Amino acid sequence: MYVKFFLKPLVCYAPTDGAAGAGAGGAAAAGAEGADTVTGNAGADTIDGGAGADTVAAGNGADTIASGAAKWWEDAKFNDHRDLLVSKGLTLDDKDEVIARLAKGEKAAQMKLGKPADQLLSKPGKGESVADWLKANGSTFGIPESADKYDVQRPESWPKDAPWNDALEGKVREIGLASGMSNDAVNAMVGLYAENIMALDKQAADDFEKGSAEMMAALEKDWGDQTQAKLTLASQAASVIAEKAGLDATAMENLAASLKPKIGDAGTMRVFAAIGEMMGDDQMVMGDGSVSLNTTPAEARAKLSQLQSKGGEWYEATSKKDQQAIARLKPEVERLTKIAAG
Repeated sequence: MYVKFFLKPLVCYAPTDGAAGAGAGGAAAAGAEGADTVTGNAGADTIDGGAGADTVAAGNGADTIASGAAKWWEDAKFNDHRDLLVSKGLTLDDKDEVIARLAKGEKAAQMKLGKPADQLLSKPGKGESVADWLKANGSTFGIPESADKYDVQRPESWPKDAPWNDALEGKVREIGLASGMSNDAVNAMVGLYAENIMALDKQAADDFEKGSAEMMAALEKDWGDQTQAKLTLASQAASVIAEKAGLDATAMENLAASLKPKIGDAGTMRVFAAIGEMMGDDQMVMGDGSVSLNTTPAEARAKLSQLQSKGGEWYEATSKKDQQAIARLKPEVERLTKIAAG
């Protein structure tokens, strides 16, 4: 793993401790007083210099200085790597052996790490947050450059007609980018939230159905076989009160919904049923004074026919698409239709 740092200067390093001499052998050595030249053959040459005499071994080739020569790893080109060489025990005279050990170490490191050192990620720098480090390596971790680049996918189980909180999705994108989250991680968060919302919605529906069943059971316990008659009376009373109160169509629909079996409110049903009983026919007459709460099915059918026939209020309102008149007459038409059906 360290070869790339100093293998080249190591291989190119040329020794300077010996030089070819003239004739059979020669060497130049620096002395204290000056430079002496030695010509060697088959014996040992003596160099005079300083306070003593240096001895140079001579042969048929270049002479070798026995002491005082600089080591190869002491060369300035190895300044940046010398501590490593010393700590790893690579300050050997045999540079080929050093190169072999370095190559072996590099191979072992790559086998252990699975890739060269220059392909490994560095740790976050001093003072650098993990989120910033992740974003700096976004291409590796799948982190987009901006929040709007996240490819957010709604769960396949999400109902097509259910509303989607786009504003909340935008916040999730921003948090994901600020935290250095990958596209997959953001989608996992979105999916978890969607699943939780669907579970809560289902739980609410189950609770509502259970509550409605319990409500109807309680009403039937109190009213017995008069339950349906009481519900009809409550609906009729609510229509009269709503009309006299001047409620608009939406308010009337909401009131009517609270009186429907299985989905309505038991308390509201009891209240309007009691109102109907207390007020009686003389006080519960409709706006035109023609139909009371105790209208018979035959009377209801007759009144309904009058309203819906040509020239009748309902006929004219629907023909002219008079929404205001339709909203005013609709509760009465629905009430008469229920009575007419028995």
